[in-house]
Amino acid sequence: MCWAWRARLVQSGGHGSRQGGSTITQQLGRNSIGQMQRTYDRKLLEIFLAHRIEQAYTKEQILRYYLDRIYFGQGLYGAETTAYAFFGIPARQLNVAQCALLAG
Repeated sequence: MCWAWRARLVQSGGHGSRQGGSTITQQLGRNSIGQMQRTYDRKLLEIFLAHRIEQAYTKEQILRYYLDRIYFGQGLYGAETTAYAFFGIPARQLNVAQCALLAG
């Protein structure tokens, strides 16, 4: 949890530095509850949810859940749907260049 405190210190330092502090697990938790306002309460809730998620699931499961839910643009949610929409193939058949295009 040191990274969260470090990000908080950077943000409050008054030097104009901003740093994104959300892990994939925190983003998964935030997207699950739908809170998008930027508050310290939301960040604390993200940290709490991330801890609970990490206790219940493996890193691979967390990444899979995240990729199944993130927004890829053009009304597309999830890697599988996006792979079919862009390339007409399942996500597991994407090559490195296709993955880079979707991630970029």
